[in-house]
Amino acid sequence: MSASEGWFEINVGRGGTGYVTTSDVSGCGKQYCPNYDQMVRTAEAANVSIVLVAGGQNDFIAWATNPTKVSAAIAKTYADLREGMPNARIIAVGPSTAGGFATTVVEFDAAVQSAAASVGAEYVSLLDPPVLDPSMLIPDGSQINDAGHAAIAARVLQSIG
Repeated sequence: MSASEGWFEINVGRGGTGYVTTSDVSGCGKQYCPNYDQMVRTAEAANVSIVLVAGGQNDFIAWATNPTKVSAAIAKTYADLREGMPNARIIAVGPSTAGGFATTVVEFDAAVQSAAASVGAEYVSLLDPPVLDPSMLIPDGSQINDAGHAAIAARVLQSIG
C-alpha cells in the first residue's frame, strides 16, 4: 500500500507486541521484541514525517486485568512520540477485532483515542463503523487475512485523506 501512495515505509512493528505487551520467538520470531513505547526511539531515529501506530489487540488481556496500567502505557507512548517527534504527523489506529465488541475492546479503543487527542494526533477507528467481519480472520480466529488487511488499509486511507 505505501508504495502505491508514493510513500517510503519503515516498519518497526513487531508481532505479538502491544502498548504493554512484549513478545518472544513465539510471537515475533526473536528472543525479545519490545512493546510500542520501547520502539519510540527506533521510530525517532528513522527521522520520518508521519508515524502511524496501529494495534493493541495483544493488550486486551492486560487491559482486562489492569486497565489503569495499560491506559498509562498508551498515553506514555503517544506523549513520548510527540516529545521526540514534535513536528511529525502522528496517526493512531485503534485496535481491530471482528464481530461483537466487548466492553474491554470499547474501553481500550477509547483510551487510544484519548491519548492520541492529548498530543494532537489523528485517530482512526476500526470499530465505528466496524471495518472487520468474521470472514476476514484466518482459520485460528486470532489474526486477520488479506481481506482484513485490505479493509483496514482502506479505512486508514479514507480517514487520513
